[in-house]
Amino acid sequence: FIFKGLHSGWYSKVDEAFIPESQLIKQEDPVSGKVQLQTEGGHKVEWVSEENYKFKLSQFQEPLTKWLSANPDVIVPKDRYLDAVAEVQAGLEDLSVSRLRSKVHWAIPVPGDAAHSVYVWLDALSVYLTGAGYPSSAEQSGAPLWPANYQILGKDILRFHAIYWPAFLLALDLPLPDKLVVHAHWTVEHRKMSKSLGNVVDPVDLLDQYGVDAVRYFLLREGSIGDDCNYSSWQITKCLNNDLADSLGNLLGRCTAKSMLPDRVIPECGALQPEDHKLLAAINQLNETVPQLYADLRFNVALEQIFAVIHVLNKYFQDQQPWVLRKSCKREDVKRHATVMYLALEGGAVLVTLLQPVIPSSASNALDALRIPHSQRLLHLAKFNACGNRAGITFETVSGLYKKVKVEEEDKPVKPAKTKNK
Repeated sequence: FIFKGLHSGWYSKVDEAFIPESQLIKQEDPVSGKVQLQTEGGHKVEWVSEENYKFKLSQFQEPLTKWLSANPDVIVPKDRYLDAVAEVQAGLEDLSVSRLRSKVHWAIPVPGDAAHSVYVWLDALSVYLTGAGYPSSAEQSGAPLWPANYQILGKDILRFHAIYWPAFLLALDLPLPDKLVVHAHWTVEHRKMSKSLGNVVDPVDLLDQYGVDAVRYFLLREGSIGDDCNYSSWQITKCLNNDLADSLGNLLGRCTAKSMLPDRVIPECGALQPEDHKLLAAINQLNETVPQLYADLRFNVALEQIFAVIHVLNKYFQDQQPWVLRKSCKREDVKRHATVMYLALEGGAVLVTLLQPVIPSSASNALDALRIPHSQRLLHLAKFNACGNRAGITFETVSGLYKKVKVEEEDKPVKPAKTKNK
């Protein structure tokens, strides 16, 4: 499927790719007034004509069409799938897979031809296979790591992963990816990250400041697959303080405080009242929705639902006032205190279990303190009494789940000045 021939086309140095003319837009130069072609991302292109090695991509138009038609959920979200289908249906041209070594001297040389270098997308995409152990057999490397269950990619490299990559795999008679997940981009103050603008966010600095679990939580809570998402220092600090510190951290800290249960033993649950049944229904409902939302990669929706119930449990705890019940000598108040604390502790354990995919380290520490066995930390067991009555089990205080970060004044968004109506 590879041959040597003359290749001409519009080339983007930034994207390191030949861009089909149908994917280019016309843009007027503000200085010269000349109309120039550029990529949808605003990158300049130049016309290049040179002898290259080429891949017979045109021969895979029908196989790719059949694959996409037979697997309508292989690319998510749906609009990205439709973009890939439209591009295949528009017709595929043979693809350059090398450049002259005099122009790309840093790349891998073409075997047997020192005048050419392997084109960046062919060798880059092949890393997926070599990283999974190819060409070693499954017997040699253990369980095969290919095909991937999910391949995560940015929306700006859809063509390379949804068309070129499957075509290469078809040519090698290898399995295609199970699912391509195409995510949108993060902007900063609603502007695209750019070195020239100096607004690139260093992820290492974020991890040092907030921690891995917290950063992962923010990205999944505030991000979405389909639409670009905005980042600001104020936004991440506010999100983490409100959710992980004030809502979840406060809930677990109060439920496991020594002042609530000095003997550190989960009490017996007594007769349930209407507000108890309402709480149980809200928490158990999550077990019917959250696992599927995770599977569908709708993490932001799943987390929204979980924290809505965390607020419900916080309100329940506040309304029931177990600190008042504990001081009462009345028999009914003593029993009620035990019931409220049992439901609060078990409810907290269920909610933390559901949060494991997003904040695994923090969730593990909290579940350790609540004495939840590892065998009972599975998502399908995240509901009340799924593993039996836990009364009589000792536990420890859950503290330090997330330390609040001070919101700096300069990080707060500036409100527009009010103007008087004339």
